Amino acid sequence: MSNSERFKKIIRLGTSETKQEVNRLVKAVVYGIYCQITWDGRRLSITGVEGPRLDGDCYGSSGQIVMHRPMPETFADGWSAEQVNKFYDMWDRWHLNDMRAGCEHQRASWPKGEQVTLVTYQLTTEALREQNRLKDQAMKSLKDTGHAVIQADQQHLLNLKLQITLPEGQALPVDLAEFYQEKKRETKNTTSLRPDEHPKGLLCKPCEVCGYKWGSSWLHEDVPQDVIDYFRGLPDSPGTPAWI
Repeated sequence: MSNSERFKKIIRLGTSETKQEVNRLVKAVVYGIYCQITWDGRRLSITGVEGPRLDGDCYGSSGQIVMHRPMPETFADGWSAEQVNKFYDMWDRWHLNDMRAGCEHQRASWPKGEQVTLVTYQLTTEALREQNRLKDQAMKSLKDTGHAVIQADQQHLLNLKLQITLPEGQALPVDLAEFYQEKKRETKNTTSLRPDEHPKGLLCKPCEVCGYKWGSSWLHEDVPQDVIDYFRGLPDSPGTPAWI
């Protein structure tokens, strides 16, 4: 078979168990972990659901369950922990191959992104109050005399931004420290940050080979034939879930 031959299939990795209260009685519920694999000849798409129910709900998660990689308590025929982990690895690597943020060179050699912390500082109440006082003073002078004169230190304060965000570990410049206080900390992936936002930021960073800027558009990556054959050859689900 060639890559161009489309297919859609549902697989069942196995079952897990949860507790559910029914009429004040706690009962054990065994549910299946299902995944749907769709190949349209160009795009590979995979979704999953843990315990789909007839009412449209589910006992676990649905969608990109690969993010937390649920492991069945009892494996379906043809599956083992090693095989489930391989499936998750392949899913994570090839899902939505037509929505790649990086070019082939970036995908091959660049880091895949890491979590970093940003610290946001905000002007203190005293600094904001002084800014407003200086603005009012300058406006009054303009109305009364047609011009306003401010000192260099006052101009410095007036030009301060409300907030400044810096990478964790990078101190505020000495001439700013007295005017700001820490407001919040955020953890973000470097793939969502520009280099000017964090030294490790990848977003819009150009490739050293072709110049493509990471994340500036969605690129297509061909799925190898052996990958398509792998997904196509996975054991079909013995039954059809309520939904997926």
